[in-house]
Amino acid sequence: MDEESVHGSRKVPPRAPLALVGGIGAGVAAALALVVSSLHAHRTELALNAESLRGQLERSMETWDSAAQWIAVSYRAGTLPALRELRNRDGPPRSVSVLPGVLWFGVVEPAGSSFPLVDSIPKADPSLHEILLSEPAVRSILEAALGTAGAIATPPLALAEGPCKGDFLFVVRRVVPVESRPLLIYSPVCLDAFLPPIFRHDRSFAMRIRAGDRVILSDPNFEPPFSTMLARGSVPHEFGGQTWTLELRTLPFPFGWEFVAPAALLLGIAGMGVVFFAWARWEDRDRRRSAMMLESYRQSRKQTHFLAETSRLLAWHSDEDPATLLPRLAARAIPILGTGCGICLLEGDSRVRVYVAHANPQVEAQLRSALADPLEMPGFRDFLLDIARTHGKRIPDSALEHALLVTSPGTDKEFIRKILRWCVAVPMIARGRPIGAVVVRMKKGRRYGPRMVRIIHDFGSRIAMALDRARLLSDLQQAVRAREEFLSIASHELLTPLTALQANVQSLIRLRRQGVTITEDRLSRSLDVADRQLQRLSRLVHELLDVSRIESGRLLLDPERFDLAELVEEIVGRYESEAERLGCTVTADCPRGAFGYWDRHRIEQVVTNLLSNALKYGRSRPIHVQVLTEQGEILVRVRDQGMGIPEEALQRIFDPFERAVNDGGYGGLGLGLYIARSIAEAHDGTIEVESAVGQGSVFTLRLPRERPDEARPPVETGPLRESMH
Repeated sequence: MDEESVHGSRKVPPRAPLALVGGIGAGVAAALALVVSSLHAHRTELALNAESLRGQLERSMETWDSAAQWIAVSYRAGTLPALRELRNRDGPPRSVSVLPGVLWFGVVEPAGSSFPLVDSIPKADPSLHEILLSEPAVRSILEAALGTAGAIATPPLALAEGPCKGDFLFVVRRVVPVESRPLLIYSPVCLDAFLPPIFRHDRSFAMRIRAGDRVILSDPNFEPPFSTMLARGSVPHEFGGQTWTLELRTLPFPFGWEFVAPAALLLGIAGMGVVFFAWARWEDRDRRRSAMMLESYRQSRKQTHFLAETSRLLAWHSDEDPATLLPRLAARAIPILGTGCGICLLEGDSRVRVYVAHANPQVEAQLRSALADPLEMPGFRDFLLDIARTHGKRIPDSALEHALLVTSPGTDKEFIRKILRWCVAVPMIARGRPIGAVVVRMKKGRRYGPRMVRIIHDFGSRIAMALDRARLLSDLQQAVRAREEFLSIASHELLTPLTALQANVQSLIRLRRQGVTITEDRLSRSLDVADRQLQRLSRLVHELLDVSRIESGRLLLDPERFDLAELVEEIVGRYESEAERLGCTVTADCPRGAFGYWDRHRIEQVVTNLLSNALKYGRSRPIHVQVLTEQGEILVRVRDQGMGIPEEALQRIFDPFERAVNDGGYGGLGLGLYIARSIAEAHDGTIEVESAVGQGSVFTLRLPRERPDEARPPVETGPLRESMH
């Protein structure tokens, strides 16, 4: 089946793509639903965690504030040393245990612009106190604390020789005990030790704490590369006179275990879709294969029936005119072969007649109007032979277009391309002879496979064989008619001199038996009649022999150099007595010097035939024979003033067994001019005729003249023993 196939009589929707799209779509939808639900749960969890963290931070700050007030009261009451001693019983601690990261609580009694450290718990190094006071931010916060109620803190600080290796806060609060001067309670708070215990529980989210614009705590995976946070949240908190911000974000996909279930669901449903896709694809392939086989069977039946109908039509109408039969065949090829069909038939050697049919009546009318006259394509026959030898069954589109444009230069290029677009062409060859071509127009966008090309080639071959068979039958019938006509003419022409000769001889025998003395004059007349009839009989036999040699290609030449003018004078002198008997005169104008290389006997045969025809059809009027020299050629011109030749018979008279008149008064086989033209063409010459009815005829023999210094090319030579007389 060729490339253009349909799935049976009705369209079958492909189920495999639908199954694949449906399975993947269902998996994506289910996964998206789970992802959306998971995101909502994450956002809710983030909000709860943020509030919990903010509460823990507030409680830590409240604990520090309470501790600061209690230390101030203890200092005024004088119980702070005892508490310090109690705390130092197990060794000097590094920080306050209830508040990790708080290194000490320092008690400062402001005195003007100085802030001396009067006591601390646990005991602090005075040098560290001085280092802290050297920081401008610490001194300014102490000065600000004198006029501020509540705790305030510096932004995160970093000192090379400070109390902490990393960032720390300096938190201070003014405490005014009852009936006492105000005290400043401060603490350096190491952030890397103070914040982690607050958020030490396991978390499924990443966290970052910012104090103003500075990050003081951040998880390593808070901003991982090449990923996007799916949920995030932030909670502001006021502490120490500045805004602290807690930022929380969920872990990015695919690092969160929450996304395993959606991914598994997506892969599972998509896998089911892929499995169903494979099954549906397999079933679709089987269905398409079955549909293609069924359609191929239907097309094969149609094409076989079409070829059978073509053979039947060609057999039943073999004697019908191709101009009537071929358009019917082209119409029957639609739509089995395509939307249009053209049958190109060679007429002669250079003319091509095209019979077209098309599914669109308007297009068919346009094509028939454009191709009403035969196309002149001199090289189309050789082109078809070359295609049959090199390309086989199909003519390439480019080769056909090029051949049409080259062999028919006057054809419109765009018109040719428009006709040949979407066409398939195959040559029609019968017995090695090109008959023509079949051109089929395909549907737009369709490509024919080898099977369809074979069908078109088979269609063209049947037409070619039928046309060739019809031509053979016509040629056979014509040959039979020609044979019968030849036998009739030959028997009549041969019998005529034999009858005259027999009558003359029997007359002499009868006189001899009767004892009558035969006078010399009577005997001379009888011998003259017998000689003329024998000459006529000999001429007829030699003409038949020459025709046989010409048809078989065995006409041999024996060239020699001689003067043609001298030969013509000799022939004219030979026919003087015959002309005198017929009552006409023959004049000759033959200047000497008409030399050339020809076969003397064959040229004598040609000139004799032309002169005898002039005497036969000249009506006893004067005949003029002339020898001329023109541009390297020798011309022998025989002019009579007889009945003349009709225009439609000027070319026909050179065919075998043809005569210009059918009057039985003129004998002959009709072979003289055919033999004369064949001899002239064997010498690379021609015979021309000019004639008009009632005005006589002029026959001109043209022979090439070679100079004596030119070498004559080799020709097939042989002895010539026959004579005209």
